[in-house]
Amino acid sequence: METRNVIISLIVGLLVLAAGFLGGMFWGGMGSPAEIVSPDSDQQPGTSQVVKDLSSKVIPSIAAYGKVSKIENRNLTLNYEGDTVIIPVRNDAKIYSFVSSASGTATKPNTVPSSKEITFQEVKMDDNVSVNVKVLENGTLEGFSVVVLPPPATPAPAPATK
Repeated sequence: METRNVIISLIVGLLVLAAGFLGGMFWGGMGSPAEIVSPDSDQQPGTSQVVKDLSSKVIPSIAAYGKVSKIENRNLTLNYEGDTVIIPVRNDAKIYSFVSSASGTATKPNTVPSSKEITFQEVKMDDNVSVNVKVLENGTLEGFSVVVLPPPATPAPAPATK
């Protein structure tokens, strides 16, 4: 008689487990209409929370880096390794450029990097730049600081051999 009770208990337990599993799939897995994103929507689940977090005061800025491929009005289009982003730059944005001031002797020059503030109009196509951006509450980017980086160092030509 005891074996029969154990078998019945196991069967009832498995039925309860199966009912709970199916109930969870059918009722628990369905989100509210506000949480369901249509396949045609550009917005991914959780995007609004990411935008909220990135636009918070906890994250004051994010850096974007790339080569300037287009300048239109106050918008900089940056390219880097196949990715492209357009960044509107604020009118009051600080813009800096690295400059080299030569010091030392004629036989042993010493290049000391420094920066100077420039105007937006001095930013040129093909400049490598770093732009500090803020994500606004509506999800768009806004550049508030631009640094024009020096061109990559070119190696010295190899000495001619005879």
